Amino acid sequence: PIMIRLSWHDAGTWDASDGSGGPRACMRHGAGEAGFAANTGLDIARGLLQPICDRYQGKFTVADLWSLAAVVAVEVMGGPVVPWRPGRQDAGPEEHVPEGRHPSAEGDAGHLRQVF
Repeated sequence: PIMIRLSWHDAGTWDASDGSGGPRACMRHGAGEAGFAANTGLDIARGLLQPICDRYQGKFTVADLWSLAAVVAVEVMGGPVVPWRPGRQDAGPEEHVPEGRHPSAEGDAGHLRQVF
């Protein structure tokens, strides 16, 4: 589940109103999104994936690897095969977004639609 959470929290910064945020692996930088309270503990998932990121550097973006890890996790846990395609771009350290964009855990479906 931690790989799914990593991918969800990476994508969960998306702001539909201005097109910023989203799945771009910005948490891999020491400052910014990595330090958000909502992302506590995700350094474990990032650490587990880092050797793969290092091995395939230049062949995959980190953002693609994180999303692929979530897709594989769903399938390994008995879930459906989720279609996946590459193409996410990695963000630079200066591209982090403000804290507070992740949907509220108490929100309903309307809240999710509003956020995304």
